[in-house]
Amino acid sequence: MAKLALAQLSLTCQGSMNTVEYTVQMDLVPAAGVIIINEQDQILLVQRGHAPQQGRWTIPGGKLEPGETPQEAAIREGFEETGLHLRIIREALHVQLPTADGRKFDVHDFVATV
Repeated sequence: MAKLALAQLSLTCQGSMNTVEYTVQMDLVPAAGVIIINEQDQILLVQRGHAPQQGRWTIPGGKLEPGETPQEAAIREGFEETGLHLRIIREALHVQLPTADGRKFDVHDFVATV
């Protein structure tokens, strides 16, 4: 996983003496999850095998690999954790979740069927 640091960006408007400075937060960890629904409208959960939250039930998901879109990551994670070939229906949720070390997981969760 690549951890990115905070970057300082300084922009100068043309024809003006004003300088505008922005702080761009780049310590986001891109991740995706998948809400797998069957024909009976049941949701498939997996039990976490590793920390954090080992033993808890959750939807399949994880970090994006380099060059991967959130949708591609959701399909890959769903297959890796369940062995099911999935079809994404729509994006259900986009949220940023803070971590104890100051980073944020930038999570896209998708609804999918088998």
